[in-house]
Amino acid sequence: MAQIAYSRAERWRGVAAATGCISIVGMMTGLVWPLLALRLDAQGVDSWLIGFNSSIHALAIVAGSLIAPRLVGRLGLINTIYGCIATAIAALLLLPLFPNVYAWFPIRFALGAATSTIFVAGETWIIHVAPAEMRGRIVGIFGFVWSACFAAGPLVIGITGIGG
Repeated sequence: MAQIAYSRAERWRGVAAATGCISIVGMMTGLVWPLLALRLDAQGVDSWLIGFNSSIHALAIVAGSLIAPRLVGRLGLINTIYGCIATAIAALLLLPLFPNVYAWFPIRFALGAATSTIFVAGETWIIHVAPAEMRGRIVGIFGFVWSACFAAGPLVIGITGIGG
């Protein structure tokens, strides 16, 4: 990203927006991984296949991290984030429509790649807009927000259950 002079308000709006994006990624990842494993277990799917299905999500995170710089370079930061949010939402909506472990392989791949791309783009954004004198603190808060939202995923499952 080119060096741009941002006003104080623009910087803080960017920090808030990037932190919002990363909180969505954290919550989605923390919720989806255990939820889908529990749903597959409830369907009677063998544990090795549940693990393999989960590993596809992890593989997609690596793939998404590798393609994120090219996507941001080609589409721009905001367009990449919007596209990946749309992809993640579509993947989430497809999961209950196709409650089958084999159908979930490509869906989980798309979801993992989209969320990891949002993560990489969000980190790039936060580093770019955070004031230099506060960058370390802001990145630390950014990481805390992600991990807190990730940890909230299983809490949501505990409250809502795995049905519906």
